[in-house]
Amino acid sequence: MWRDLWLFLKALRRHLAGLLTGAFLTGALLFWQYVLKKGDIPTWVLGVAAGAGLFVSGFNAWREEHAKVMTEAEGELRDLASSMVETYVVLAQSRKDERPHALATLNLAALGSDDLIRKTIHRMDQHIGRDPWQGWASFVEDVDLVKFFAWVREHRPNLHTMHVDEVAKQVKAAGGSRTA
Repeated sequence: MWRDLWLFLKALRRHLAGLLTGAFLTGALLFWQYVLKKGDIPTWVLGVAAGAGLFVSGFNAWREEHAKVMTEAEGELRDLASSMVETYVVLAQSRKDERPHALATLNLAALGSDDLIRKTIHRMDQHIGRDPWQGWASFVEDVDLVKFFAWVREHRPNLHTMHVDEVAKQVKAAGGSRTA
């Protein structure tokens, strides 16, 4: 806990401007009240002024850390997608497995984003020069591919014998339609 508190205080220090703004505003209000004697400022107003600076600094520190975490997570997803492309290319080039059945073995749902899955499959197509969907892509245009591949992983249909359009219908019936 103390380590986390120390890290938080260091992050706040990097956003000293917000803290100083709150302190300056509080000081200005106190100057107005006690030196210039221009009025009686309620204590809560002074608290809000000081708290505003702390809030702004805290928010900026959080935003900075959040951006780091998101950038790191996006990098990990890109790496995972690249690994899936490489695995698919090896499968397809060896002709051991390819097309929709091979896609189903990759756990593409782990990418967590319909858009990222579509980009990954497009990269597979570019690498091997053959449609990974084997002409079935039009049947999944309006299907959320995260839900599609999660459904495939859970139900394990044999995509050598069961066609993509049949799976797509079942996924849509289970609420897996793609939102635009």
